[in-house]
Amino acid sequence: MTGNLAAAFFGLGAEYNFGSYDGDGEGILAGSGVDVEIQDMATIFARGGYLVKDNFLAYGLLGYSQAEGEVSLGGDSESEDLDGVTIGFGGEYMFTQNWTGYAEYTLY
Repeated sequence: MTGNLAAAFFGLGAEYNFGSYDGDGEGILAGSGVDVEIQDMATIFARGGYLVKDNFLAYGLLGYSQAEGEVSLGGDSESEDLDGVTIGFGGEYMFTQNWTGYAEYTLY
């Protein structure tokens, strides 16, 4: 194994989204009258990465997400719990000892 093991990173995390996504028949459902709403999404994940530079961390993540989904058409609606694997990747940049910023792509 080559590389500096001290530059490797592993962590655990969790997040909860209080907002909701409301798709009023967008995309292929446009004009159909179908309304899709996803809310109360919770995710737990493990994040592992490598310190590429002294101030830049590249990482991947793997986890599990759960949300509430509802589909409405006319006066009828159907609700279901949505859950599954979450994967993603990202990078975190350290501007100073106290300030960092990150960009991340996550697929739920």
